[in-house]
Amino acid sequence: MKIFRSILVLLIFAITFPALAQNNVPEQREQFSGKLKSGLWQMMQAVPNEGGEGEHLIYLPVWKFYGGDGRYSSFLIASRDGASMQTMDGEYEVLSDSVFVEKVNRCITEPKWQGQRFTVKYFVDRQGVMFVEFPTADNNPPHREIWRYVDMSKPREVNQFRRPGPPHHHKHEGKQGEEPKK
Repeated sequence: MKIFRSILVLLIFAITFPALAQNNVPEQREQFSGKLKSGLWQMMQAVPNEGGEGEHLIYLPVWKFYGGDGRYSSFLIASRDGASMQTMDGEYEVLSDSVFVEKVNRCITEPKWQGQRFTVKYFVDRQGVMFVEFPTADNNPPHREIWRYVDMSKPREVNQFRRPGPPHHHKHEGKQGEEPKK
């Protein structure tokens, strides 16, 4: 368990990210306005390119949901079979297009953060990648994270949808594999 926790802490919070140029960001369908958007965000990490020149972003198995009601929650999918755990929750308030405040109510990866408020500087680029930075109480260098907005399409009607196989509204009277009698 200690090894798992150490790996978890390393993955989520011990990684710091250098500033990235906008051209290192993958393409996204819609453009962002530069503001923190409520919804689901996935954590990313900058890794060096092969050959050591430049860097690219990879996705981490960590998500954060900012609700429209001022609450947030983070979770980690810790295994390939989909086992997940909530890692943090709290409240947030957007103060401007570049600053928001997060209050940590519960945090299993950094328990010393519980009850603390962090003033977070942020920048959201046009592709929906958010770069955040906030000071920690222990006077270390600022903590940095990168998040990408997860585009979750709104439910909508799909025209001319047909289920595969025989129509579901007809009672099948024949043997298995036969066409229904008409």
